[in-house]
Amino acid sequence: MIGEGTSPTRRIVAAAVVAVMVATLAVIVTALTLPGRTTQALHWYLVVLGAIAVAAALRAITARYPMQWRAVPDTTRLAVPDADERPSRLRAIERVVAHATYDSVAFQTELRPILRAIAGQRLATYWTVDIDRQPEAARAILGEATWVFLTPGDLETARGERGVDVAALRAVVERLEALDVVTHA
Repeated sequence: MIGEGTSPTRRIVAAAVVAVMVATLAVIVTALTLPGRTTQALHWYLVVLGAIAVAAALRAITARYPMQWRAVPDTTRLAVPDADERPSRLRAIERVVAHATYDSVAFQTELRPILRAIAGQRLATYWTVDIDRQPEAARAILGEATWVFLTPGDLETARGERGVDVAALRAVVERLEALDVVTHA
């Protein structure tokens, strides 16, 4: 009778008509078998008819105008990354560190400026020392090994040299992290 080729609205109307017929049959059976409950059965019959009409109307509207009823995606919220996936900035820093441990020029041009900026920010925040204007004070706070690590080197002599030692890099990072532990006087 109503097949796959019919429109969604016709299928919705057909389902509503079947539901109304079943409800009507239930009221007739109730009125014949329980004559004292006919009034109550008619009240519930009207409630059921109203619910069927509302449901059919909503389904027909959503079938006819589907775009107006779809939720608009919230583009202001960031997608939640997978727990196993590291953020892209972290992956980029890992690449810079790996490259710097392999090649001295990569350390001088990529990683050293990042470490120097971090040192400058931490010195200014926790010690009120400007790394560029007060190099002697910065050198005293950072220590000789860290200061040498942050001082620019000659790129011509760096070509062909091996990159930085991972243990030395770790020691510098730990020293930079420790700058906030001891507050200035």
